[in-house]
Amino acid sequence: MSARALSPLLAYGLLTGSAVFWGSNHVVGRGVAESVPIAALCFWRWALAWLLLLPVCWPHLRRDLPVLLRHKRWLFALGCMGFAAFTYLIYLGAFNTLAVNVGLINATTPIWILLIAVITGTGRRPGAWQWLGVLISLAGVTGIVARGDPAALLDMQFASGDLWALAATIVWAVYSIMLGQTPKGVHAFSVLLAGTTIGLIVLAPVMAHSVLVLGEPWFSRLDDPSADLLKTGYIALGPAFLGYLCWNKGVDTVGPATASVFLYLIPVCSSALAILLLGETFRWFHAMGATLIVLGIWLTTRKTA
Repeated sequence: MSARALSPLLAYGLLTGSAVFWGSNHVVGRGVAESVPIAALCFWRWALAWLLLLPVCWPHLRRDLPVLLRHKRWLFALGCMGFAAFTYLIYLGAFNTLAVNVGLINATTPIWILLIAVITGTGRRPGAWQWLGVLISLAGVTGIVARGDPAALLDMQFASGDLWALAATIVWAVYSIMLGQTPKGVHAFSVLLAGTTIGLIVLAPVMAHSVLVLGEPWFSRLDDPSADLLKTGYIALGPAFLGYLCWNKGVDTVGPATASVFLYLIPVCSSALAILLLGETFRWFHAMGATLIVLGIWLTTRKTA
């Protein structure tokens, strides 16, 4: 097989790898919920990832920095949303509900991108089938949040982590739309390193407040933090570093339209890992919610004549 024929296959492998890394993010995050404060996990995740990204991304950022500085408000908002707020909210969700729930709720990202794009006037108005898809997916999320019990919605008896996970998904949708406004000619690695830097700057006072005011440890509550260090190191190396690099390389080869299909692997990976590693149970309302979410996303994103 020629090198040219191998290129798309390699891209598919990289995109699958990014889905596995991102699907494992909140699963591993939930694994340290009892011992690592959220502020510490968020800060050290991006601090370690920043060190890994620096030699890879700095040549691009050095070239693109003058252009990015002319769009500093957009860049600051991008860093706050995609690297600080989203990270904090997704772990807040993972710490307070099942990892399966977080993965399935996170799968609704295309729905929120569509709605926010319509509200802000940056996207085309959806048709009747797309609106139906939105309603079906939202019904799936509602079923998961309510644990299949409508009375839970009336009594507001559901895990707060589900709501945090939903908020994280909406924040990521806003970040994705903003990412589409990247100045022409700016390399994706430049935005990645700049966004990580801004995210760290925003998370630093949150980390300081956690340690100095709340009295939380700077990293782990365990006497022997080696296990937490390995898990946090994986989160930095896998989801934060390799996940983004695999995604960018894959998109460069096959294009964003084809690559976006691989995002649907994320909840599949997260659910499987949560069941295997955390012993979580896949319940009937998970299956119902997942079916409605997938059907809704298909109706929303399918091509129309």
